Amino acid sequence: MHNILTKKQPKTKKPVDIMKLKYLLLFLLSAGISQAQEKKKVDFSKLDRSGMKTSLLLTDVKPFSVLAQKNETYGMYGFHQSYKELGLSDTQKRFLNGDLIKSEMRLETTSQAVKIGLIHTDFEIISKKAYDEGLIKITNNVVTRNSNNYIFDEYSNTIIAPLTLRKKGVETTFLLDSKMFVNTTSNKIASVKADFGDGKGLINVSFDKNISVVYPNEGQKQIVFNILFENGDLKIRKSSLTVTYSNEDTLRLFRRAPSLITATRNPDLAIYGVTDLSPGKCEYEVFLSTDGILDKPIFVIDGFDPSDSRNTAAVYNLLTYTDAGGVTRNLGDKVRTEEGFDVVIVNFPNYTNAANNIIDGGADFIERNALSVVTVIELINSQKTGTEQNVIIGPSMGGLISRYALRYMEQNTLNHQTRLWVSFDSPHYGANVPIGLQHLFNYFAYGYGDSDAVKPLVDGMLRSPAARQMLVDHFDAHTTSIVGVDDPRAPTTGLPLTPAGAPNYRNNFQNRMNAMGFPQTTRNVSMTNGSGVNAKFKSKTGTDILPGFDVIGTAASPANIDTGDVIGFINTRALTFCEFMPNAGVNEEIVNVAIQAQIFFWVTQDTFIARATQSAGTAGVDSAPGGLFDMGGLAASLGTGNAVLTNFLGAMKSDYFSFIPTVSAMALNVGGVITANQPNYYFNINLGTKDTPWDGINTATSNTTPFKNWFMPPTNEGHVKITQGNVDFIWCEIVKPDFNFALSTASSIVACNGSNASFTFNHNNLHGCLSTTTFSTTGAPAGSTVTFSPASISTSGTVTMNVTNIAPGTYTIMVSANNNPTKTVPVTITIYPSNPSLNGQTQSSVNSASFISGTSVTVNQGANLELNLPTSLYAGTIEWFDPTNASRGTTNPIITNIQDNSNDEGIWNARVTFTNDCARMAITSVPYQVIVDNILGINNNEFKGLSIYPNPSNRIITISSSSNLSDANARIVDLRGRTILDKKPIVLNPNNLQIDISNLSQGSYFLILENDSNRTVKQIIKQ
Repeated sequence: MHNILTKKQPKTKKPVDIMKLKYLLLFLLSAGISQAQEKKKVDFSKLDRSGMKTSLLLTDVKPFSVLAQKNETYGMYGFHQSYKELGLSDTQKRFLNGDLIKSEMRLETTSQAVKIGLIHTDFEIISKKAYDEGLIKITNNVVTRNSNNYIFDEYSNTIIAPLTLRKKGVETTFLLDSKMFVNTTSNKIASVKADFGDGKGLINVSFDKNISVVYPNEGQKQIVFNILFENGDLKIRKSSLTVTYSNEDTLRLFRRAPSLITATRNPDLAIYGVTDLSPGKCEYEVFLSTDGILDKPIFVIDGFDPSDSRNTAAVYNLLTYTDAGGVTRNLGDKVRTEEGFDVVIVNFPNYTNAANNIIDGGADFIERNALSVVTVIELINSQKTGTEQNVIIGPSMGGLISRYALRYMEQNTLNHQTRLWVSFDSPHYGANVPIGLQHLFNYFAYGYGDSDAVKPLVDGMLRSPAARQMLVDHFDAHTTSIVGVDDPRAPTTGLPLTPAGAPNYRNNFQNRMNAMGFPQTTRNVSMTNGSGVNAKFKSKTGTDILPGFDVIGTAASPANIDTGDVIGFINTRALTFCEFMPNAGVNEEIVNVAIQAQIFFWVTQDTFIARATQSAGTAGVDSAPGGLFDMGGLAASLGTGNAVLTNFLGAMKSDYFSFIPTVSAMALNVGGVITANQPNYYFNINLGTKDTPWDGINTATSNTTPFKNWFMPPTNEGHVKITQGNVDFIWCEIVKPDFNFALSTASSIVACNGSNASFTFNHNNLHGCLSTTTFSTTGAPAGSTVTFSPASISTSGTVTMNVTNIAPGTYTIMVSANNNPTKTVPVTITIYPSNPSLNGQTQSSVNSASFISGTSVTVNQGANLELNLPTSLYAGTIEWFDPTNASRGTTNPIITNIQDNSNDEGIWNARVTFTNDCARMAITSVPYQVIVDNILGINNNEFKGLSIYPNPSNRIITISSSSNLSDANARIVDLRGRTILDKKPIVLNPNNLQIDISNLSQGSYFLILENDSNRTVKQIIKQ
């Protein structure tokens, strides 16, 4: 919806008596309130002023006048406005320096002296009584007098204020300028004293004499003036001045200071009709990391900042946030102290350029500021140590400036040495200030009331070059001049009704940016403060703000905004209705202001109406998801004397509006090529897969946006607000991830055959944000299985590797995290075979006969015997022990002339120490029984087919043979030849016997079964 603005004639709402109407008409006409063409200003030149007690009859004032208000505090706007009002009525022409005062007014000053203006005046107006009693008359708008009686009311005021809102530099010069002093009374000033808020109290102030003041620190300073008159009257007045550190101050106090640099290239601004193509200037300051070496630069480019309210230190402080634990931190400090980056802050100050024009750098053309940034990048690249690529962060308009700078360098073969560009809530497809609010601001500034206090908001902000380039809807686009109004800035009415950017600015700028595109050799990522899920933001009462939201009053019940007293007893108000842009295709009234004066009743003096039509493709942008503009601090930023703006903002039902729509911050192409026309601001954003930083894989992302990765919060946040969420995101992008992967257990494992191997590793995040770490191995045994628990990890923690099904042998396994050769750890696994069973493998040779394996041998008394355990059966060492446990050395024992019941008879042990199996450190004894039997030679027949079962047994054993066992005796001896059991076995049948061995201890024994004809020895095992 765009405006049709209309001016209505003042009108009364009910009949009143004729004298009241005459009085009302005279006041309104004399005050110049009505701007309608057919209204003629009342002529006071014929009025007989005899009897006046003062030298000034006030005939021309504004509705927001402070002249008759009982104030003690004044700012430069109130002073200037009062000076103009008095000058318009003063027939003695004492207020001749209005233009000089206007030229000396500063939102901010650096080197100039802060001028102080002083007015002491008394004045009169025609009294209400004179109208009521017919003591004056109006004929053809000429006022004449009918009586010699006193017809006036008398007023007095003293107004003093510095003509500057902000001073850069703690060393300040004040000057009470006689050219800005008017005293219309006979009461002369005896002295002026001032306390400038520097801690030194009141000091004498003389006209046209510089006063040097040095403030101990920056901040807002209250100034108190004591004005003493010759008649003994004392007037106390107050004002304020905001003091910030200058570059010289930061150098002197903190041993650091920004450097001012002039661009080496001139901007192309011809498309805007601009003839001053002088190069721009910017200042930069380098905040080094703890190593003190400029080697890893991160540039932060300041955004929209009219009158340079932020210096480099303030821009750095904008990186402050509250972490998840509620602790206040700063992203700049974090990257410097934890990762060794250097932060380069770029700011755009106020300066005088080569054409001798004063440039407000914080609101200047984006192209001119961008070329200044190009010069800074080139300079830093020439100064830095090493080859580290740059990171550039562009908050708000800084995103457009840095985008233009990087792309310009690419198109002109200038190496920007930049790897990462971060766009932070930047208006790539335009920014927004509600058109209804724009109309209201302009109306209060240049329409009815002509309020000086609001003009900086209109001229310095809304009409700045940068705002005209960025705003998707600008009140200057709806431009049909009102007949009879000379000021081209006055409220206007006209087409188009639909949203349109500033003529010659918005379309030209967006087309230029579209043609340039985005940086091509950088990784481009975006952070927004606008919701990525179409969330709504809330009003002051917590309701959802929807298109067409009534932000001030309602159409049926406008808000009553106090605009102050005009003259003493005449109160004024603005009945105001303003709404956000409505739904798509809707045409309706978005602004309606009725300015009223209360004399006997409220009478409408002036009316301002604006209509608009929302484009068909989208609902109004004012309530769309986006980074939010906070209106709360706007009046304070413009200094003392903004009562009208303060009252106006206080009537708003929402402190916020959508400033940078999410679709703009994401540069979403949601309906063809984006121009100055509005895209769908409520587009359902679903961009799919992002590209993970640092993983070496270039993920194909959505072609709807030029960004490879993005952070969009679920709710709408304040514009360029730093949060834990976007800090985490940008940290992952800036800092190359690195982790430590190391064993927390031994690097080698020795185990038996059939065992599994397990190793534990510590996975510690050292830098940046870890993506998922996976693990792989080389060198694992064939047929084995390797698993990791957990299978992957993205935080600090422990990881266990398990290896199963390992064949005997020694293996070195290389364990790699993310296939990174620098994150590869070797481990060794040795699996020894199981102990070979050597029982029954001992060999004996009787009388040099062949070796026979077994567990025992029976020899004749006097025989020769050699024992042997083949070394081919094991790897290790052997030591022999005889039945008395005496060592017989490591070679095969040879027994000659063995005797019954000698130390050579019994259990021999071959004690083997293995070197190739899992029990290599343990000694394994292999028993072998030597039996000397002198009877053997008489009868060496054995029972045929003798078997024993079960063997081993824990109770009953059965003996079977094909021979007759009925008369056999059984004897059980231990390995040392001692008889343990000697009894007749139970005869089951002639071929089967049973013996109960339950009373025996666990171990190996020999069963000797014999009768007169046969004798057999068998080994049995008791379990």
